[in-house]
Amino acid sequence: MFSRSSATPGGAYRSTALAIVPVGEWIVSIRMSAKTLTADQLDVRLQQLIKAVRWPSSATTATSAAAPVTACTAPLTFTKAKQAKPNGADLLMSLMSSTVAAKAKTEEKLTPQAPHPTWCRDGTARTEYGVYRSSANAGGYVMALYDAGRVISVYPSLMGQADKSGTYAVSLEDVEGTTSVFPSFTALPSPKQVWDLVESGKRNGTVKGKVITINPKAL
Repeated sequence: MFSRSSATPGGAYRSTALAIVPVGEWIVSIRMSAKTLTADQLDVRLQQLIKAVRWPSSATTATSAAAPVTACTAPLTFTKAKQAKPNGADLLMSLMSSTVAAKAKTEEKLTPQAPHPTWCRDGTARTEYGVYRSSANAGGYVMALYDAGRVISVYPSLMGQADKSGTYAVSLEDVEGTTSVFPSFTALPSPKQVWDLVESGKRNGTVKGKVITINPKAL
């Protein structure tokens, strides 16, 4: 567990505190801010809150040894990528792959864990997002948005692999379990292009559990 409290000179808050706790395959972050408490006083409150949480048993929270996320040795390069024309088959395959991925995550918990992939950090982090690449899939990247648990995935689309068009799919996984699929790109898009697309709210469809919703304009 990591925790830290510090003063915040100026502004509406006098102090802020953060704790990060590994829980199984999850990382739980607890953040508190106070308008009147000092950093030391707020730290006492934070520790009290951590002790009050009913954490899972030690068997459940056992984790593999953590490894630092270092800069990628060979940063990604981006060519000119444009939004692909609407393609109903591409959209359906992207939505279906999201449901298959969700099912696979559930089944993983019932089988012995495979070795965890290693991750590296690509480019320079921004306040809005950080870009990361996995050793298990070198064909794209993910973007962690702020610190709220929302993740954007950018990988070659299933349709793009089937018809050799080389399109890339963009999806956003939200904290409540909804996956949103956005327009595909003709080539690997830059994180800034992806961020602008997601910020526009231009969803082609969503998946939550067994419910799939499609935007008619995307067909």
